[in-house]
Amino acid sequence: MNVVLCGLPRSGTTLVCSILNSAAATIALHEPLAMHGLPKDCALAAAEIVATFDAIGAQTLAGGGAPTHWLTG
Repeated sequence: MNVVLCGLPRSGTTLVCSILNSAAATIALHEPLAMHGLPKDCALAAAEIVATFDAIGAQTLAGGGAPTHWLTG
């Protein structure tokens, strides 16, 4: 399951990511999504986000670790 956590700066999202990363089988990315790199069409943008999450999950499971910046378009 993929979950996207959004929040304003200084709203606690970094703390939530840190807590989530302590859970088993969980990858919480701390970097924001660069919205300017996504397609304007919502369905295409959602598909790109899901594909990116899947790729990061596969990369991490293969021992490659998670990137610190992604979808910077």
